[in-house]
Amino acid sequence: MAQHRPPVRPKGTAPVSAATGSTTVHVATSAVEGFIDKGLTGELGSLNRGASVKEIRSTLGTNDIQRIVGATGKKPPSERTIRRWVQQDRIPDAHIAEILDRHRFVTETGGVAAVAQQVGRSASSVRKWVNGRQDNFRGSAKEDAARQRLEENMIRAGVMTSTGILKTVTIKFVATVEVRVSGPKGYSYTTKDRQFNFDGGMDASSLLGRDDTYELAVAVANGEHARVIAILEAHASTRYAAFEDYDDENGFHISSITGLTMSWR
Repeated sequence: MAQHRPPVRPKGTAPVSAATGSTTVHVATSAVEGFIDKGLTGELGSLNRGASVKEIRSTLGTNDIQRIVGATGKKPPSERTIRRWVQQDRIPDAHIAEILDRHRFVTETGGVAAVAQQVGRSASSVRKWVNGRQDNFRGSAKEDAARQRLEENMIRAGVMTSTGILKTVTIKFVATVEVRVSGPKGYSYTTKDRQFNFDGGMDASSLLGRDDTYELAVAVANGEHARVIAILEAHASTRYAAFEDYDDENGFHISSITGLTMSWR
């Protein structure tokens, strides 16, 4: 008997790495758009924005902001310009915004020496990085610095405690999903308005595990919204439900998503 395979995804979908090892899947762009529209609120909404301009000014002060910008070769902003940046929560020059946020990060971390110790590089290397004379650190220090800044954002967003403990996330959403099963008797069908509650109410396995929770936060922080959908699909398929596998031919595949809420405790 011929195998019945799920239909090929239409054009406009994006391949992303799922939260299950090296599996690569295709997720629907409509599902991604639904997450962006419904999911980027509350804690997650602030997770991928980083520090606000108000926080940067509060940490560095007007005089230091002017000095730092001047050191890049740009004209130092006036106090009025800085106030406008704060009001709009936007620094028009992306390079200047990054340099100022690096200075804020170093200041709040405890200074150049503290950052150098954390990433295992010299103070000179940190100074070059913070002043924009190098785009990033080399080797493992690049990952260490990225992780430090990411986890700082997680603390700011409320998904991690001030002591670095990742909180438990509960997720509820309604979705139109395609149910796929491969093999000799494989099939595919669509079910609408299915409620998913990843809140521990059904049993402990309905909650995301720590690794998947961390990957979810990382994906949001990095703007990898398609990966967020893959993480939700993988969990819904292999932990929340009883599919043996999750890939392009197996498991739940979200076509659209509405009413999504996430809370961290």
